[in-house]
Amino acid sequence: MKVSMIICDDGNYPEIWRDCAMKGAELIIRPQGYMYPAKDQQVQVSKTMAWCNQVYVAVANAAGFDGVYTYFGHSAIIGSDGRTLGECGT
Repeated sequence: MKVSMIICDDGNYPEIWRDCAMKGAELIIRPQGYMYPAKDQQVQVSKTMAWCNQVYVAVANAAGFDGVYTYFGHSAIIGSDGRTLGECGT
């Protein structure tokens, strides 16, 4: 299995996802540290990019409060059809 990694904000640019897929990635790992209120947006971006590029996605988002920001968690495994296969809470 060929694996690629897209770190945090770079995952908001579709060209990077396409480049990974065109180079043969079957799984894209995306570590990120997004905070509220961006939860819905970031969940949708990962699902859409998985579907558009026919790849599996493993998203690892920070969770909890670091003294300044509150991170929403919800790390997930997303199928190549854009469906969530598994998800953690906050």
